[in-house]
Amino acid sequence: MKKHGSVLILSALLSAGMSEPGRVPDEMIDLPVVVVDSEGVEHRLRGLVCEGESSLELRKGTLRYRIPLRSVDRIEVLEADDPVKVKVRMRSGREDIFEAERGTRCSSESDTGSVTFYIDEVRTIRIGVKR
Repeated sequence: MKKHGSVLILSALLSAGMSEPGRVPDEMIDLPVVVVDSEGVEHRLRGLVCEGESSLELRKGTLRYRIPLRSVDRIEVLEADDPVKVKVRMRSGREDIFEAERGTRCSSESDTGSVTFYIDEVRTIRIGVKR
């Protein structure tokens, strides 16, 4: 019984880790997004969630920030090390530098299907740009 119970728990954990990215919330679904990946390829997308949320969790010093993606104009990856150093420009024009977990996974939609990427795989993310 112990052996079968362990197999079931392991299977559940593996399937949870490989689950599909979170659904894009209604307030984000039509928001145009342009992602430039680390190779310089531009991707025109719509909607954006990171870690299944419509906000991005970042750190500055010892404090954690949760920044709504809808209020962000641009995210620029300055260093792709661990932790990833990013510069965030808000729609208000304010800019600040934060750290993000290297494994932060974001997802979006394109005309050809779903797109998933890690924050350290991109150069810039522009949110709310005109198509």
